Amino acid sequence: MVLNLITFASLLHKQASILGSHELILNELEKYFTVNIVEYQNINKLTKDDFSLLFIATGGVERLVIQHFESLPRPAILLADGMQNSLAAALEISSWLRGRGMKSEILHGELPEIIKRIFVLHSNFKAQQALSGSRIGVIGSPSSWLVASNVDYLLSKRRWGIEYTDISLERVYEYYNQVTDDEVGEACAAFAGKALACREATPEDLIKAMRLYRAIKRIVGEEKLSALTLSCFKLIEQTGTTGCLALSLLNDDGIIAGCEGDLQSIFTQLAVKVLTGKASFMANPSMINARTNEIVLAHCTVGIAQTEQYIIRNHFETEMGIGIQG
Repeated sequence: MVLNLITFASLLHKQASILGSHELILNELEKYFTVNIVEYQNINKLTKDDFSLLFIATGGVERLVIQHFESLPRPAILLADGMQNSLAAALEISSWLRGRGMKSEILHGELPEIIKRIFVLHSNFKAQQALSGSRIGVIGSPSSWLVASNVDYLLSKRRWGIEYTDISLERVYEYYNQVTDDEVGEACAAFAGKALACREATPEDLIKAMRLYRAIKRIVGEEKLSALTLSCFKLIEQTGTTGCLALSLLNDDGIIAGCEGDLQSIFTQLAVKVLTGKASFMANPSMINARTNEIVLAHCTVGIAQTEQYIIRNHFETEMGIGIQG
């Protein structure tokens, strides 16, 4: 792992004395990382793919940093071991950056804690890189009760490199009607055979739900989607089924899938995947107990791979289609 230290030092200090005064922290960093000392004049030679910290090597560098404001990595992580009045300078710089809307953090203190924090920051950096270029399909529109879950598509593209793309439900209906019962019969039998039980749902319900899964998966391939959110309730009127099974199976396929056209939840699910490498599921907080430190989450579906066992149910609100109890 390469760690670029964009070094800001006062012109009053000689380069040799600067590195010598920070020998302790630099030697410790070199045990874990390939350390690349980059003088601030060369900051533009680094790219957005380079993991970089601002190494505040001395005091008196506040003006130097703000002169390079546009070129600084975002967020700005300032490393200051306290030598040569560096911590005071880092605090002043951090305050200035925050006042202009840039997130910043100062790394200072015990060396083992600094090393641990750098590993976390590097993980976050790699996750943000992984998010860039992702495409989220918005099939239908957000449910009416999601009054605080809007997303600015343009800002998402500019800030994160994530593209939201609207897909009409009519396209889903078209593909759904093209899938025959015979095409999904074997998949339905396999799915039902692995279930612990089947409660309210009928074989016809399962066939419809599996046809919907095939239709949506076709769109995922055509649109090259990394994730999708589905306007589930509007589907019921046209298909007589819900998207619960489709979303469950898509998550197992590695396609992050969420319900209700919830734009922010699907963003969060995608972020969870790149940070942890694991799938998540969208759920409502049903109960919180502060005394026992417990929270109960519930929803109409979950990825099969996330469960130990599953029961085939119907959809909670409509009592139609297929729901997954894990």
